[in-house]
Amino acid sequence: MNATVLPGSRLSVSREGDLLAVGLRGTWSLREGLPPASDLDCALRASPPPRRVRVEGDALERWDSSLVLVLGRIQKACEDRGLELDLAGAPPGALRLLEMARGTVVPLVGPRREAPPLTEVIGLRAIGWAESLGDKLDFLGSTSLALGRMLVGRTRRLGLGFPLALQDAGVGTLPILAFIAFASGGILSLLALQQLDKLGGALLAPNLVAIVILRELGALTTGIALAGRLGSVNAAELATMVVGEETDALRVIGVDPFDLLVAPRVLALALMGPLLVLYANALGLLGSLAVGVGLMDVPAAVYIERTAAALTLKHAIAGLVKGVAFGFVVGMAGCYYGLRSGRSPGAVGKAVQAAVVTAVLGVVVADTVLTLFFKRVRL
Repeated sequence: MNATVLPGSRLSVSREGDLLAVGLRGTWSLREGLPPASDLDCALRASPPPRRVRVEGDALERWDSSLVLVLGRIQKACEDRGLELDLAGAPPGALRLLEMARGTVVPLVGPRREAPPLTEVIGLRAIGWAESLGDKLDFLGSTSLALGRMLVGRTRRLGLGFPLALQDAGVGTLPILAFIAFASGGILSLLALQQLDKLGGALLAPNLVAIVILRELGALTTGIALAGRLGSVNAAELATMVVGEETDALRVIGVDPFDLLVAPRVLALALMGPLLVLYANALGLLGSLAVGVGLMDVPAAVYIERTAAALTLKHAIAGLVKGVAFGFVVGMAGCYYGLRSGRSPGAVGKAVQAAVVTAVLGVVVADTVLTLFFKRVRL
């Protein structure tokens, strides 16, 4: 057995056959700096090279993050050379810090893993999707029960957050929705007038634009505005409460988080959705009128008359139904990813990102499904 141990050294290297033992001893501190690793580098490059590396920390007294840095370098060197690494002798606390630093699970014993076969990857992902779907359905069921309790007045004492949720969903969304709806209506009017004028049907543009705004554009802009504003806010607030263990405290005192945190937010968005759609429709039609009269020189009386002819109850109902659905989808997405965020340092940011993306995709999917349904029932 060949050993390299210097007096007072905190890092020793010994070789026995194909095993390279790395001994850790004494006190490790950033103030004292990192020990020289030249002996370890030479031992790893020796001929013949070792096949296994074992870390021994029985003689350790105290340590800080300097030990984690050295363990990370040892692990990286073994991975680069394809060596089997045994970290069982290192302090468990240092191994947990190493996991957090590298973002992966540190193998205590075992060679470098090869990529799993494709069938295993597909199977694991299918299992993960099934579990995720089951969790979402469970969340939907719990939310539905909480909404039922709220509507029948069983959670009246917990309804203090409902007026605030209504205010956030309604008044707080008006400025951004006004800009999006007005600009979208104006752009749609400009494109419709330009294209239909080539066919000699410019006077049909107000009818077309009004129908699109009532059935589609007003509801879609409302859904996107709610997803960007309320989806992110709800996810951030609930994720912060989860990280701060406030939701656990609610359960301890006998309060269901779905009754206090989820149901008021979802109901507020579902109720404010159609009202915001009406607001977006009005601003969209106003933007359409401004562009048609101001830029395309269409007489105001003619434009208003043609627009009014297309404002039927049938088209308005389609948009209002979409507003309710979009509000519900956005509320569910924000609350789901907020309560399922986890407790890691980056949990809040990841929850917000997932909530906004899912809310926007949910709005688009719901819009597609409802449009096909309305076509089927001729609404």
